[in-house]
Amino acid sequence: MIIASKTMDTDDLSNETYKAVIIEAEKFNHDLTLQFGILATFLMLCN
Repeated sequence: MIIASKTMDTDDLSNETYKAVIIEAEKFNHDLTLQFGILATFLMLCN
């Protein structure tokens, strides 16, 4: 099975959203940031 690799573009997020979701998650727990990335990739592949 070949899975196409797509880069997640965070340019669509406002600065406030990026800070709230990505930066704060990273401050809280690095694994949480990774989980958000895995979830986003899974949802992208399901569509």
